[in-house]
Amino acid sequence: MKVLIANPAAAGGRVGREWDTMIPEVVRALGGDVRPMRTNGKGDGANQAQAAIAGGARVLYSLGGDGTHGEVTAGIVASGVAGLTLGVIHAGTGGDFRRMLPQGPADQRPVGAARAIAGLPARPIDVGRVVCTNSDGTRTEPRIFLNEVSFGMGGLVCQFANATSKRLGGKATFLIATGRAMARYTPATVRIVVDGRDLGSHEITNVGVSNGQFAGGGMHFAPRARLDDGLFDVTIIRAASMFRAAAAMPSLYDGTIASSPLVVMDRGAHVAVTPLSEHPAWVEADGEPLGIAPLEVEVLPHALALIGAPAPS
Repeated sequence: MKVLIANPAAAGGRVGREWDTMIPEVVRALGGDVRPMRTNGKGDGANQAQAAIAGGARVLYSLGGDGTHGEVTAGIVASGVAGLTLGVIHAGTGGDFRRMLPQGPADQRPVGAARAIAGLPARPIDVGRVVCTNSDGTRTEPRIFLNEVSFGMGGLVCQFANATSKRLGGKATFLIATGRAMARYTPATVRIVVDGRDLGSHEITNVGVSNGQFAGGGMHFAPRARLDDGLFDVTIIRAASMFRAAAAMPSLYDGTIASSPLVVMDRGAHVAVTPLSEHPAWVEADGEPLGIAPLEVEVLPHALALIGAPAPS
């Protein structure tokens, strides 16, 4: 049994507005015999996935943005059922995870994206799990993520981005949100430990803990990241003056971020972060705000079979 879990709020509400025409076309592009399901709000992708699996679904397609894909992934992992596969069909704003997958022509999404993955094999990939802190000091519930976690200014950027209609598209939405966050954010100081190795204390603009390579509407945070190697790529962007930060901005998009003097990079399967200042390091996962540091992130190796995943190198 195959299901399509679609977020009607994706793409600034376009999926919901065009549901009666878009969804049948996507189903046909997938080869038919796929039952559509609609999410009913934030976090419901996981609920819908678990309900579908309980009803016998073994192939699940997620249609929406990175947040929707992360939710459906969470439902698959939480089910504990073997032999499940996920297909990602981008219809969101940032669309960062889909940049590593076949997507078809940009002007034909999401139907072209569905057609691009139809019939492709599924390969095992890693996912991540993060626990951080609520504003009242309590720990959040563990959150499964598919693409990345970031902390520092990143969670604040996502708060601003998610408060807009996102009608300007991913890159513009996140650039505007980044500008607003830069005006408000005071750099946090944190201690970062990767696989037991103390990387020391850093005053940060942002830190990415990446399973995929992209975040923030196309920023190339982790050019060497692979989905199936059992490791996160950790990218520490240290705080700097507005002038130095602006000078480093092009390297965030062209894959040369490792060459920036503001950046420290590492790799590992477990990341622990302790705040050392009163200024919060805001946390987000797959483009959704979560809380603040302290936080812990761990990899779940080969926890998901993904349709169209890149072949192992």
